[in-house]
Amino acid sequence: GAVRQHLGWLASDDSLSTPEAWDNASRSLASTAAALLLLDASAGIAVGERAERAASILWDELGGDLAGASSNVRLWSLGAWAASRAEAGTVEGIVERMAENAKESGSPIDRTLSEAMLAQAAFSRGDTLGALASLASLSPEVIAATAEWHHAATLGFERLLEARLLLLTGRTEESFAVASSLDADALGYLLFLRPSLEIRIEAAEILGDALTASRLRDRLAATAAR
Repeated sequence: GAVRQHLGWLASDDSLSTPEAWDNASRSLASTAAALLLLDASAGIAVGERAERAASILWDELGGDLAGASSNVRLWSLGAWAASRAEAGTVEGIVERMAENAKESGSPIDRTLSEAMLAQAAFSRGDTLGALASLASLSPEVIAATAEWHHAATLGFERLLEARLLLLTGRTEESFAVASSLDADALGYLLFLRPSLEIRIEAAEILGDALTASRLRDRLAATAAR
């Protein structure tokens, strides 16, 4: 994965033999960490002021006009963060850039994430039904690549958002089912296990299933203890 790749560079004899190489590796690792942190924050995981710093790192990398954004993975993280803050104008700009990238690259992951950002744009505008329609049409790309690409390709963040919006609109059983899909053994799903458990607990309580809610609370407590 991405972290293993960076560790491999550190173990190399000459890959970091110059100050410029060190700077590039440090920036790349910081950017990857920032993107993951923004996904956590967008999912409702408390990360404090680190989210603002992470967003600054990505904006600095991509440029204020997004001219430096050649792939959609970083844009996707930044767009999810902006959507969670209802920054509809920012999200629309990101949507446009991601569509251009997908057209230019022809990459399946760029195309999928561009489509996913349409759901985020609807969400940022307060269009819950539009967001749900976009989310329901998405299909994760199965890609054997780095951890960074993998967590994006599984669309775990979108599944979490879909579960939340289904719960919000009273489609409780569907919400529980979608949130439960995040139990699958995929890195992109494990990142959002805790918030998915919280959604399932709330859904189970609404459905009057006290036993399931209790079991899920035990699982949530166990994840906090790790």
